[in-house]
Amino acid sequence: MFHIIQENYKKMNAIILAGGKNSRIAVKKAFIKINSNTIIENTIQLFKSEFNRVIIVANKIEDYLHFGVEVISDTYKNIGPLGGIHAGLNASDTYYNFFVACDMPFINKKIIHMLKESINNYDIIIPEHDGYLEPLCAIYSKMCLMPIVERIENRDLHVSSIFDDVKVNKIHWNNYKNLEKGDVFFNINTQHDLEKAVQFSTS
Repeated sequence: MFHIIQENYKKMNAIILAGGKNSRIAVKKAFIKINSNTIIENTIQLFKSEFNRVIIVANKIEDYLHFGVEVISDTYKNIGPLGGIHAGLNASDTYYNFFVACDMPFINKKIIHMLKESINNYDIIIPEHDGYLEPLCAIYSKMCLMPIVERIENRDLHVSSIFDDVKVNKIHWNNYKNLEKGDVFFNINTQHDLEKAVQFSTS
């Protein structure tokens, strides 16, 4: 079993969650341009160099087909990120999978490598900084599928609701002095966030 799990460390897919409603900003967040490319273009480019496959989970599949990666939709509709994580895990052919929201423009190789190196047979490997967990920039194993389905059926739709059912490794991002602390987790929800993101990218 150990050798199988070790091999699973090396093979990992990346899944971009693009199913949000964009209720607080008037544009699709994945298609926001930071410098010359959209957020999702930059994310796909990064992930292609780091993972076996890239999968997008989206409400409207046709909006994302031109990116040249696999696009799927939720099995359980309109229930938020937990439904997207379920869909991604269900569609993936790797045991471990890196998940990220489509509105996080500053995801980088350092956070990816740090989480990959911290698997150690856990089921969820999740960064924690300033007392907050980052469930939409984390690694999830296939062991999460059953607890997710149970929570969805009980209408307990917070991603954190499954944390008691699987082995979770919380990685304290603030302890890594040679890495960026907070900006990597920055996400765009409002026009003000967009303005800040543009500022960060040009500073």
